[in-house]
Amino acid sequence: MVKREILTQKIESIKASLKKIRLFSNFTLEQFLEDEIAQDVVVFNLFLIVQNLIDIGNHIISDNGLGEPSAYSDIPVILKRAKILNENEMQIFRSMIQFRNIIAHEYAKIDLHVVYNIFKNKLADIELILSKFIEYCGI
Repeated sequence: MVKREILTQKIESIKASLKKIRLFSNFTLEQFLEDEIAQDVVVFNLFLIVQNLIDIGNHIISDNGLGEPSAYSDIPVILKRAKILNENEMQIFRSMIQFRNIIAHEYAKIDLHVVYNIFKNKLADIELILSKFIEYCGI
């Protein structure tokens, strides 16, 4: 059984991070590239969002005995196999995890154009994965 309190905290954290990112939704690419504070806020909160989604996915897997991921990239595959995510959602979540790994391990190499594209055009993907987890967990 998925621990409701833990998941609720993680869901609220994701929603708070989305709210912070949206503070910069009116920025042009040029404004974003010139504003280091905006860059830091967006990148850090994207990291937190994906980490919380990973944690939720791990809780679902663990609490339902769906397997043992050996790497974060295994989580979307296991969730697809369990029919919690479809093929498209699995690919979206895998891309998020890859991006999170770039933030975590190669911060200096982050392409700010990619970050801008994510926060301007891909927040719906985050909300999609989050909604799948909320639906599955009945929260």
